[in-house]
Amino acid sequence: MDARKHEHEVYDVSIDMEKLADSLRGELESLHPLAREYSIYRVPEATRCSHPSHFTPRMVSIGPFHHGKEELKAMEEHKKRYLKCFLQRTKENLLEINFPKAKHFVDLLILCLQPSQSPADSALNDRNIPSVKELHQAGVKFEPGSSKNLLDIKFNEGILEIPFLTVYDSTEHLYRNLLAFESMHYYTRHFNDYIVMMNYLVSTPKDAELLVQNKIFGLGDVEAVRTVFDNLNKGCAIDYYDFQYSGVVADLQAYCKLPWHKWKATLMQNYFSTPWASISVIAAVILLVLTFIQTVCSLIAL
Repeated sequence: MDARKHEHEVYDVSIDMEKLADSLRGELESLHPLAREYSIYRVPEATRCSHPSHFTPRMVSIGPFHHGKEELKAMEEHKKRYLKCFLQRTKENLLEINFPKAKHFVDLLILCLQPSQSPADSALNDRNIPSVKELHQAGVKFEPGSSKNLLDIKFNEGILEIPFLTVYDSTEHLYRNLLAFESMHYYTRHFNDYIVMMNYLVSTPKDAELLVQNKIFGLGDVEAVRTVFDNLNKGCAIDYYDFQYSGVVADLQAYCKLPWHKWKATLMQNYFSTPWASISVIAAVILLVLTFIQTVCSLIAL
């Protein structure tokens, strides 16, 4: 009994609640307030660790996170030259420029991540988004988008418009940073939805090849194009109840369900794909008509 009582006394530690409250109050008062305007921030560790090279500058640093690194010092003198040219061109006073804030730069990025005509978001009822090959077989035509906004994918009267895109070695790095930037602003998912949509459309190298043929993708390795969207899509999530391209997908699905469109497409792709194929079909039809006429004339003569 005495041993148990002694053990209880060892772990019975008194807590000075008033002292604890004062300490916690001091910590709370020392916290930095949340920025009311946009600022430069670091990519979350979970995202950064998956592809660290994609979020680490290789030539020039913008902001404080990578400032002072040896491999980036070569550009520091050039940054000062650019600053000098900027001040001369804008007639700005160096002391009046608020360098830590990046509101205008962030506003520009957000604007670029929004379609020129933001469609009303709606639920994606049929989640089977067709690929480019499936659309081609259903008679859908593909054209480079008239808009310079990368996100403006449109479908109208059997024509799917996709803004022109060339995939470079740095494309995946750039897009991954844009996705990370967008994830910090929870009110927008425009670029996320674009990657998801393109990943469905370009699900095989054949899909990419068809878009190259229709001058929507710049010439390049079609497998690389497919790989870029597949890699980026792994960090995206589709919200079926609030998807930017739900209207486009619904129209594409409705178009593909009409048998006449597929029959017409099969006829054109199999029998009128080249001038020689067209001539052969026409000649065969003429021969068939002449044979039919000859047969009718023979029956009448009898």
